Amino acid sequence: ENKMKTTANELKVGMTVKYGNSWGIVIEEPKQYQWKQNQVTVLVKTLPQTVKRQSGYADKYEGGYETTFKYVKTTKVTTK
Repeated sequence: ENKMKTTANELKVGMTVKYGNSWGIVIEEPKQYQWKQNQVTVLVKTLPQTVKRQSGYADKYEGGYETTFKYVKTTKVTTK
């Protein structure tokens, strides 16, 4: 699995990006966040995934919904 890093304001539509412990596919170019000069919001479609919790059990998310990830523009975002 090759993981690359891209700064948040250079993300492109179709890239798979990580935010916290969730993954999403970018469906819209990053937009300037209206309340903070140094932030962008990225509209993504979330991917199905299993999140392992510290307690040992796992949560399954079916994904497929749209949400926005907020990043500081210079954040190095993990992509795959």
